[in-house]
Amino acid sequence: MENYLVKETIEALKVHLAEYRNTVWKTLAALMVSIGWLMSSNSTREFVSGNSTFRIGAIIIISIMAIMHCSTLFELYKISKATRLSISDEKNPLLLSIIKSYSIPIYYPYASFSINGLLFLCLLALIY
Repeated sequence: MENYLVKETIEALKVHLAEYRNTVWKTLAALMVSIGWLMSSNSTREFVSGNSTFRIGAIIIISIMAIMHCSTLFELYKISKATRLSISDEKNPLLLSIIKSYSIPIYYPYASFSINGLLFLCLLALIY
């Protein structure tokens, strides 16, 4: 395969992996801050418990965010896989190892959503 195509493919895989990690960690941070805020602020808990319109809206928005998060993770996995498979005819073992190191394995989205999914559920339980 052309050398520049391999370089471009590796760069694309790097971008996909960075975007994936960025999505996971930013979502984790936002969930942790939200949970901490609800757990530590009496006025916030009182507002949420006393305002059913806000509570329903928050539950809907958080549920949509969880679905979007999950779909984003799996979409990034699919893009990474397609990019990796585009040079699957490569024979150089070192190059294949580099490509594999920047690819998103299938268990990443499942593991990430398991952890962040539990935090989404925790946040929903606190609001409900």
